[in-house]
Amino acid sequence: MGRLAAIGFVSLLLVGGCDGDGDDDQPPAPPPVPTGFNQARGFSGPVDLIALAADGTGDVYVAGGFLTYNSTRRDRIARFNADETLDLGFAVGSGFTNTVWSITPAGDGSGDIYVRGDFTSYNGTATNYIVRLNYDGTVDAGFAVGSGFNSGVNSIATAGDGSGDIYVGGNFTSYNGTATNYIVRLNSDGAVDAGFTIGSGFNSIVWPITPAEDGSGDIYVGGYFTSYNGAATDYIVRLNSDGTLDADFAIGSGFNTSVWSITPAEDGSGDIYVGGFFTSYNGTATNFIARLNSDGTLDAGFGVGFGFNNWVRSIAPAGDGSGDIYVGGGFTSYDTTTVDRLTRLGAGGGVE
Repeated sequence: MGRLAAIGFVSLLLVGGCDGDGDDDQPPAPPPVPTGFNQARGFSGPVDLIALAADGTGDVYVAGGFLTYNSTRRDRIARFNADETLDLGFAVGSGFTNTVWSITPAGDGSGDIYVRGDFTSYNGTATNYIVRLNYDGTVDAGFAVGSGFNSGVNSIATAGDGSGDIYVGGNFTSYNGTATNYIVRLNSDGAVDAGFTIGSGFNSIVWPITPAEDGSGDIYVGGYFTSYNGAATDYIVRLNSDGTLDADFAIGSGFNTSVWSITPAEDGSGDIYVGGFFTSYNGTATNFIARLNSDGTLDAGFGVGFGFNNWVRSIAPAGDGSGDIYVGGGFTSYDTTTVDRLTRLGAGGGVE
């Protein structure tokens, strides 16, 4: 991200003779023109989300509760160029009718994005809880959602297999009139992928959906559920690409309550980090965070000690080859060390 400019204008008060050069009749220098994000007027409401454009431009998408940026209408979403100027080529019109919660690149080289949130329309077009936008901000009519979802969307994950399909999870029980309890796979045209068969699906809300990243096409799913298609699976599951349970991922009694984040370890192990509101996994105490092996067993090499003192909402890899992770949530301590709501943990579980 480029240098942020100063907020507002700088006022200069010049008193005759105070500049010491004897040239009192020179006019004062004009104030600098504000550029970049830190303009005097800025956003008219809060920013809740920043997402990097996946097209190599360095542009960013910004979403939140705002209706304007620097007096230009941008209802709840805007795109900024790498130099922090508003991308006027991304024209949103009247924008979204309600909150945007996530922006996901389409992953097919088109430059399109999937947007999910609490909205029911975008720029006057009905689109319940999900929409695909072209690079210029117009609705991608090729992704037709029909009547859309009957309740909120919590997660969107690209299939990552070159198909252009996406997985969607949330509070919903139907999509475009088709029963699909809390999870669905959609083709790139918005149709339900009949090859992903969920049966009766989950018995409660889905939060994270995370591709396994091992070439299998499997996905990890977490949330508030305790069963999937009639099989007991407490708060986490691994599904094959056809929607069946992956029996090789054996969780036993699973977590004792909800899972809010699942992140693959970036060390080639196939392990995953899991965060949420839980305090145990398969009968072993592990407060609000755990590392699971690829077979579903608890990774004892990731020692959390007393763990966190409150919930974990998000986990992200450090991305520097260290194997470390960043963890964010409602906690104020980790294994008796004070860490207010954000910390970095090493691969062994210690605070870095």
